[in-house]
Amino acid sequence: MYRELSRSGVSEDIARELHNLGDTYKAVGQYSNADEYYKQALAMYRKLSQSGISKDVADTLVYVGIIKHSMKQYDQAIKRHREALSVCNKLSGDEASQGAAGALHHVAYNYKAIGQYSDVEEYYKQALVLYRELSQNGVSESVACVLSSLGNHYNAVVQYSDSEEYHKQALS
Repeated sequence: MYRELSRSGVSEDIARELHNLGDTYKAVGQYSNADEYYKQALAMYRKLSQSGISKDVADTLVYVGIIKHSMKQYDQAIKRHREALSVCNKLSGDEASQGAAGALHHVAYNYKAIGQYSDVEEYYKQALVLYRELSQNGVSESVACVLSSLGNHYNAVVQYSDSEEYHKQALS
């Protein structure tokens, strides 16, 4: 109906429904279908935005990255999350910072998945800085999650005292 109602075939409503279909297919584990709908939503959000820069573009890039991770296409996941980070860095406000922090967290998670540990710490720490800035007194679920992720990273690279410290911070 949204396509029928749209004069140009391009609208926020159509893009949102494409994204919603991606969410549905993701939820049932049909990652190829989810990927296709997210890519269609991304293309439409890019058409709707100025220069391809918008929160919707960044958010959809993150979802494409998540799907690529689920499909074990880690290099593609990293690429999409870095694209999302680039878009967020061109936006302003707390939502842009939140999106950037999430993209950084996802990049680190994908580097961990491929065993590229030298980059994991850097991206988690960048995400941690942003999440702390966005939180009240440095306390939020996102801060705790990144602290825990850092603890897991240090455990994986056999830095147990650092692992213990980050897990204690997450616990508190």
